[in-house]
Amino acid sequence: EENMASGGPPEALHELDAKLTSTLGKVHEASLKHAMLLSEIQRLQAAAAAAAAERDATRLRDEYLNRAATKIQQLNESLDQAIESLSSATTSANTTTTTVPIQTASSPPLS
Repeated sequence: EENMASGGPPEALHELDAKLTSTLGKVHEASLKHAMLLSEIQRLQAAAAAAAAERDATRLRDEYLNRAATKIQQLNESLDQAIESLSSATTSANTTTTTVPIQTASSPPLS
């Protein structure tokens, strides 16, 4: 009552004000840490999404390359078969070739 009579707040109010100020400071600090943690979580989520996208792209590329390799192998086999067939046909044609006389301008017509 003496403090109130002299116009100043009682000591208890000073202590309460100091505690409140300290608590508000701690709340502010915690809020800043919370914001930093949220920012870090978002950064990690973005990094995880990028890694997942890269994994998907790599998987798709590998699937494409495997399909391409299979197709190339099939084309090589078809080409080998075509070459073998052509080689056989050429050999067969060479062994059954007959000699045909060639008519020249100086020789009489063949009849």
